[in-house]
Amino acid sequence: MGTQHLELAAPPEPSTEPLRNGDTIPLSHSSAYPTTERTLASVASVLRGGGVEHLEVISTEVNNILSGNADRIRSLIGKLDTFTTALNAQRYEIARAIEEVRELLTIVVDNDATLDRVLTDFPPLVAHFADQRELFTGSVEALGRFSDVTGRTMAAARADLHENLRLLQRPLKELGRAAPHLPGALEILLTLPFTADEVGKFVRGDYINLSPTFDLTLSTIDNSFLAGTRFSGALRALEQAWGRDPNTMVPDIRFTPNPLTAPGGPLIERSE
Repeated sequence: MGTQHLELAAPPEPSTEPLRNGDTIPLSHSSAYPTTERTLASVASVLRGGGVEHLEVISTEVNNILSGNADRIRSLIGKLDTFTTALNAQRYEIARAIEEVRELLTIVVDNDATLDRVLTDFPPLVAHFADQRELFTGSVEALGRFSDVTGRTMAAARADLHENLRLLQRPLKELGRAAPHLPGALEILLTLPFTADEVGKFVRGDYINLSPTFDLTLSTIDNSFLAGTRFSGALRALEQAWGRDPNTMVPDIRFTPNPLTAPGGPLIERSE
């Protein structure tokens, strides 16, 4: 009992070469007798009935489960088949998700010190927010009241605001159309009537180089000061009576064509 024995038996087709030192016998050409432990275990199984009585119990329980539940079991098997099919179709996504989780865990491990600091500093911050919850609540309520007032105010002024925005479209449109001319206009805004580039030419130190020309002819004075009055044209007639050629006089404003209705016009562009 418990001892080991080794027996060498001649093979069915023995070789003519004798065994020498170092020769081996393959395991496929060997066999083993059962050990004592295996023999006793087999005897014990026979003496205890070999678990045959459990087979009857298992068979009975399986029969109880299947009796009257064929449709449910068939449905369960169908659902399991659908589940396994869907799971098999998504195996690459599942593998990728597992890989990404692994990478995330690697990042978490690499930033262990940072996470430890966050977990250490976060509780005091939460406690501070808890202490200031009344302030936060008041702020939210005040914001709600402000929103309500703003809504009522905007609702009351909606018509006027709409009208103002509609009227604002016209000057904004004209401003956009005049945009190319604005740079030139800005050049004379502060140095009227001279452009910014010409200021250095007429201002020299403590004196100004200026050569004004004043037109004091009667026809010009008539256009400038008497236009629209009952005396309009009187000075022009007097100048013409003194011998002034009408073709050399400034045009009479009373008979100058309206630039909006002039032939080939309008000569100026009006806003819509």
